[in-house]
Amino acid sequence: MKTFNHQLSEYQEAGRLIVRIQHALQADEAALAIQLATEGAAKYPQNAMLRAYAVVLAPPKIRRLPATASDTLKLSQEWLAQNAEVYSGQWVAVRDGMFVAAEPKLAALLAVVGDESMRARTLIAKVV
Repeated sequence: MKTFNHQLSEYQEAGRLIVRIQHALQADEAALAIQLATEGAAKYPQNAMLRAYAVVLAPPKIRRLPATASDTLKLSQEWLAQNAEVYSGQWVAVRDGMFVAAEPKLAALLAVVGDESMRARTLIAKVV
C-alpha cells in the first residue's frame, strides 16, 4: 500500500507535468506537449487531467465510415442514368451503384432482389 507521502509525491509530480504541458502548448511546442501528456497519462493513469490531455493531444484517428443511404442511393441513381437505355421497358434493380437484375415484370424482379431488408437498400425502377 502506498504511503500518504508517496501519494502526495505522485500528485505533485502529476501537477508539475500538467504545468509543463500547459507551458509547452503556450510556447507552440506541440510535440513536447504530446510527449509529456502521453507519458504522464501512462505513468499516472488515475489523473483525469493528464488522461484528458493525452486524449486531446493524441494524433487523430482516421476511420472509414460506411456509406450512408443517401450516398448509395446517389450511386445507384447515377448508374441508372448512365445505363437506362439498355434496359428500356424493363424493371431494373440497382444496389450501391451496382446492377442487380432486370426483368420485364416487377414480381419477377422482386423475387431476384431478395427479402424486404434487401429491397430497402435497392433502387427499383421501371425504365421507360
